[in-house]
Amino acid sequence: MNLVESSTGTDVVAPTLGDVIEARGLTKRYDGRAVVSDLSFRVRPGIVTGFLGANGSGKSTTLRMLVGLVRPNAGSATIGGVGYRDLPRPASQVGILLDPNAVQRFRTGIDHLTWMCRVSGTDPAVIPAKLEAVGLEGAGRQRIGEYSLGMCQRLALAGTMLADPPIVILDEPINGLDAEGIRWMRRLLRSMADEGRTVLVSSHLMDEMEKTADRVIIINQGRLVEDVTIPELTAWTAGDCVVVRSDDDTTLAGELRAVGGRVKTVRGALDVRDVTTERIGQVALACRIALVELRPVRTTLEEAFLSITDEATPRK
Repeated sequence: MNLVESSTGTDVVAPTLGDVIEARGLTKRYDGRAVVSDLSFRVRPGIVTGFLGANGSGKSTTLRMLVGLVRPNAGSATIGGVGYRDLPRPASQVGILLDPNAVQRFRTGIDHLTWMCRVSGTDPAVIPAKLEAVGLEGAGRQRIGEYSLGMCQRLALAGTMLADPPIVILDEPINGLDAEGIRWMRRLLRSMADEGRTVLVSSHLMDEMEKTADRVIIINQGRLVEDVTIPELTAWTAGDCVVVRSDDDTTLAGELRAVGGRVKTVRGALDVRDVTTERIGQVALACRIALVELRPVRTTLEEAFLSITDEATPRK
């Protein structure tokens, strides 16, 4: 890993071409059924990239193809143009968290990380610092079988970061974390990206991805639906919705329909589409109607996700 000094004096990861994750035409079939179909995308350093899709959409299969655990029927998955199996020191180049429960539960946390250090060629002296970084400094000598799901997630993350890799691939890392743990994970992912790392994280928690990710790759039934920034995605699906309350909603609704607006009443307010907030204000002024509320509604990531995946789902 190459380090450079930032303007604040701290070391950050220097992005290189080798830090780019790329899928080209990835296809995987099981028993003749396509789980992933002709999937292509790139994941770049310095941002958090969310990998989104409904259960069964092919997310986990795709991640396993990226790290060489599943062989594709067609296409390629590379890191800096090289397959994971061909990386000279894969454990120190790519940190992977796919299954936090893939552990021997009779071992202690320290024993587990010591074994991982031996496999990856990492100095075990880093273990105390990694346990402290994930909040398990007091549980290292405890048997993993006594850990909660959230503690297992933290231990798995410590293993992922043992060799301080410039690339991190995490599958549902928030599962099992409490509210404070989720906030901690959010800050950690953000700091990884700010250091220049390549961060790819899958999650079904849309509100968390909206708070954490810079860009999202969305798949549906194994196919790419969108590869876009969150602001772009929500803007495309917003539909210009404006919530309006006034002292005469009935009259205002009729006037807004007359200028081309689509208006309906939702929870005691007007839901107005196809008319800008400025135009609504002009219509209300011309009618001498006092506005109590005039509020554009921002589409959430979850709403945008449901909208585009529904559109992408073939109708039977």
